[in-house]
Amino acid sequence: MIDFKTEEDLIHKAVGRMLREVGNRNQKKEENFLNKNYKDMLHTMLRYAIKKLPERKRLTYLYGRI
Repeated sequence: MIDFKTEEDLIHKAVGRMLREVGNRNQKKEENFLNKNYKDMLHTMLRYAIKKLPERKRLTYLYGRI
């Protein structure tokens, strides 16, 4: 289990950007990670990670409908 509870906003943004970069190279890997962890991720981190996903997928992660 990964602990996403740091209070540093810059860390949330950086982790989200890195996840997005993983998705740029291999979207399936990013989605596998998100499917397992999106409920535990902080909102800022999740928003940054899903920024480039198709709108329908973004909304499913944001509203927890996976």
